[in-house]
Amino acid sequence: MRDMTLDPIALRTAFGSYMTGVTVVTAMSPDSVPVGFTANSFTSVSLDPPLLLICPAKRLSSYDLFHTCTHFAVNILADDQSAISTLFASRTEDRFGKVNWRRDSWGSPLIGGATARFSCRVHNRVEAGDHDILIGEVLDFDISDKPGLGYASGGYFSRTLEHKAQTGVATEMEKRFVGGIISYKDQLLLTPTETGLRLPHFRVPARTSALDTLTHALDGTGIEIGAVYSIYTDTKANRSYTFYRAVAPSLKVANLGHFIPLETVPQALTGPMAERTIIERYILESQNQQFGLYVGDDEYGDLHPVHLVQKGN
Repeated sequence: MRDMTLDPIALRTAFGSYMTGVTVVTAMSPDSVPVGFTANSFTSVSLDPPLLLICPAKRLSSYDLFHTCTHFAVNILADDQSAISTLFASRTEDRFGKVNWRRDSWGSPLIGGATARFSCRVHNRVEAGDHDILIGEVLDFDISDKPGLGYASGGYFSRTLEHKAQTGVATEMEKRFVGGIISYKDQLLLTPTETGLRLPHFRVPARTSALDTLTHALDGTGIEIGAVYSIYTDTKANRSYTFYRAVAPSLKVANLGHFIPLETVPQALTGPMAERTIIERYILESQNQQFGLYVGDDEYGDLHPVHLVQKGN
């Protein structure tokens, strides 16, 4: 294989396509100040002896502590703890003052509500490029029945929310629809309807999941369906909508509509205001490829934030 210069941004994106969980790694300084950072570089290593590893970045403000500590803890975050992940990936002061935590028997901070927590003694350290590989021997652990928070391609995902999107139950009178925010480079696909241009969407039959319906509708187009982007109810029309992000292989997608430059899509849309709101958010978030997930109705709801998970602050 010939020598070549790799694009570090593209390489980071490629690494980030691997789906992982999210952890907060913690330790206690010699003067009893808790420190921690968000990381998805976590791996189980061995059962006998019980070993795991994490990779603190050398740019961490707390790197010197993790480079010399004797004990640390790994907290695997639950799927409702994306805010904690964001907190420990930031430069916010007194991060521990904003979360529920306690010390383990060796002084390392354990974060409340986590899916699993591991108290570790340092087994080995290996310097590896701009990170250390910190191998810990598990001294104690606990586990809950809460599903873990997921991360891939610059965004969090939740099994609970994904399940709701795929199998969410509607009332007998409520009509369910699933659609796609289908992109090709800097353009989005819009579909002509009786009321004008709208995001492509399809009726979800009874006892069928939204994802199965969309997969069937896009079969043969080469469109790759990504993560859920918006789950909302149109309260006036008594309809529920689930929209997924998706990527088209080319501008030629038979019978689905026409691609329009991204910046002109809000003006071109003539459907419900909720769709325009979705696209305005999509345009903003696509600038740095950090996508959130909206869950609510056409007026009020919760935006589950997405931030790049940093292996340090």
